[in-house]
This record gives sequence, structure tokens and C-alpha cells, in this order.
Amino acid sequence: MGQVKQMWEEAMDRGFDVDEEIVVCPDCFEKESLQDFIRSQGGKSPCIYCGTVDEGTCMLDELLDHAMACIRTEWGDPRDEGLPYETREGGWQVAEVINTQELFERVDFYAVNEDLQKKINTAVTKIDDEWCERSPYLLRRDQTLWYGWKEFSRFVMHEARYVFLNATPESYDDL
Repeated sequence: MGQVKQMWEEAMDRGFDVDEEIVVCPDCFEKESLQDFIRSQGGKSPCIYCGTVDEGTCMLDELLDHAMACIRTEWGDPRDEGLPYETREGGWQVAEVINTQELFERVDFYAVNEDLQKKINTAVTKIDDEWCERSPYLLRRDQTLWYGWKEFSRFVMHEARYVFLNATPESYDDL
């Protein structure tokens, strides 16, 4: 296998492709979690966009690797999540599918410097441009807790009444 193809496959696996060595600093981002990650890398090279070295710097590809890993815990490719695609019905069904720019807006992943943001958008958009929430067929955590509370309230008010130490609801799932 050629070196170019191997580099392309690695970029596909990571979900982004940064062509050059770019150093960024915490001042380039507003989100605290990104600033903390950059500080934790402890780089000593000056930031390419603002020249800062004070708090530590890191390479842009390291930051993108971390950010994309975090994003992928909540967001995925609609094809991988099993969403049906119907051309007659207007495209993806069941869940909302957004592009990378909309995803970055939702997760507040943007740089203070406009040139840096363009570089990030270009690096990520080359690979993935469609995203949906992971496991779209499952209830979200807040929905699960809400339905659980509703069922518990119904059980206490209508079945167990005042003492429910040994009471077991009929709908109780042992698993």
C-alpha cells in the first residue's frame, strides 16, 4: 500500500485531516474544556495565531483528535446509526441530520480567531459532513428519567399507597 493511501486511511479513521503543523493556545478558544486540554498538553512553542506561550500550547491535530473523540460519544454518522434514507420522503428519516458547521455550533466548538476556525472547518469537513445523535431509536437520558419518575409516582399513588417496603409493581422488570 502506498504512503499517500495510508495517510488518507488514517485521516478517515480520525475524522479530520490537518495538512500542516499548527500550534494553538488556550486564548484561541472560548470553551473552558478546550482551554484546559490545551493547557494540559504543556507545549512550549508559540501559538501561530496570537504568539502566546504563557499557559501552554498544543498541536491543532492533537486538539482535533481530542475534540472529535468527545463529539463522537454523542454524535455519529447517520449510516452507522442505522437511519433509513428515503429519497421520496426528502432524505434521512427518524432523526435530524446536520452538517459539521451546525454540529460545531451546537457543541460550541469554535475558535476566537476566524482564520483558525476556517482551518478547523476545512480539516473536518473534508471527511465527515453528516451527523446525527447516537442511538436515535433510544430514549435520551432525560426522557428515561422522566418516564421512570412518572411510573414510580403512579405506583406509589395508586398501587402501594402508604407502605411500599415489600411492594413490587406489576410492570417491574427483574433485569
